[in-house]
Amino acid sequence: MNSKGHSIKKRLLAVVLIGLGIFSLVAGGSLIMLDLYSRQALHVEDGRLVKITQGMSVTQLSRLLAERQIIPSVRSFVVYVRVANWIDGKSNSFFHGNNGDTEISVLRRAYHRMQSVLAEEWALRGEVPLNSAYEALILASVVEKETGLADDRSLVASVFVNRLSVGQRLESDPTVIYGITDFDGDLTRLHLRTDTPYNTYRRHGLPPTPICNPGRAAISAVLNPAVSDYFYFVARGDGSSQFSRTLEQHEAAVRRYQLGIP
Repeated sequence: MNSKGHSIKKRLLAVVLIGLGIFSLVAGGSLIMLDLYSRQALHVEDGRLVKITQGMSVTQLSRLLAERQIIPSVRSFVVYVRVANWIDGKSNSFFHGNNGDTEISVLRRAYHRMQSVLAEEWALRGEVPLNSAYEALILASVVEKETGLADDRSLVASVFVNRLSVGQRLESDPTVIYGITDFDGDLTRLHLRTDTPYNTYRRHGLPPTPICNPGRAAISAVLNPAVSDYFYFVARGDGSSQFSRTLEQHEAAVRRYQLGIP
């Protein structure tokens, strides 16, 4: 895929992530993903908005949007619409009695809801090395992808906050993966050595944008992380993580949990 195609793919992914945000908001929290996207128009090649006709189901609408390459995922948009409908106190379908809606108006409402949630969490922040709510969103997206067990979330956040505080690279695999075009599921040493804006093994600080849509819990964790002196963690294989203070301890944990060496 060329660079233009990659850009389009990223932009379409952002649309789906808005929808997923509403789901996260209801299920335990959600945050705004689209500070950058909100300032850009959807690129519809024929220049027309898709009108919702009487009797059109959510699934039919989703398929229509996907066919026109306005959204990349039918399933994600369906989940978003049904949860958004629940929030508004309507029945199982979003479009009963409101069939004049367009995808733009739906996404606009989602955007404003998530902005409100992010503002609430930012107002409750502790002492963290973050300069803006958008930076909190970016770091929360990393924590969201790195956390396998909910009980570990605050400690995972503390690791990344500790690293930012001392100028240490985040060294997060999910950020590297996000920067790879057409990632096939196999993260290699070459990937880790290849410089991209999202390779936090090669670059200091935060990646330039969120890498997923984080929930409210992840945002809260990065704005009020656990107090720890951990700088490393590794997956144990059961969803939980082993946290370490020193590189030596971390390397021993990697040998035990990743390589199976006692």
